[in-house]
Amino acid sequence: MEDMVGMFAQKMGIPPELARMGLSLVSKYFLQNSNPNEASGLLSSLPGLSDMFSDDERRQFTTRQDNVPHEDLLAMLRNQLGSDNAQSQRFFEEGTKLLKERTGQQGLFDNIMRNQKKSSF
Repeated sequence: MEDMVGMFAQKMGIPPELARMGLSLVSKYFLQNSNPNEASGLLSSLPGLSDMFSDDERRQFTTRQDNVPHEDLLAMLRNQLGSDNAQSQRFFEEGTKLLKERTGQQGLFDNIMRNQKKSSF
């Protein structure tokens, strides 16, 4: 997980602490928007990912689906990272790309994004 955070920090030009915080928010977004079985699979596909979350959070991810709006995630990224809309969107896109590559679960991420787009219309 540390190598992933380091790569992400370097790519985004931010300190590792901010990269970890941002990746945690992006990961949490996908875990909350996944059904419990998908969330369990996602947590197990990336060693170290589950360490980013408390026991209670992991239990919630694997027992219910929350369907957090994309706009809420972007607002959290702006607030936590002190970024603007464009930076937050880029952070989300790059974080998503990295998670897709590392987990090998591209379909899961694509389905969640497709479902988010449908619900925003």
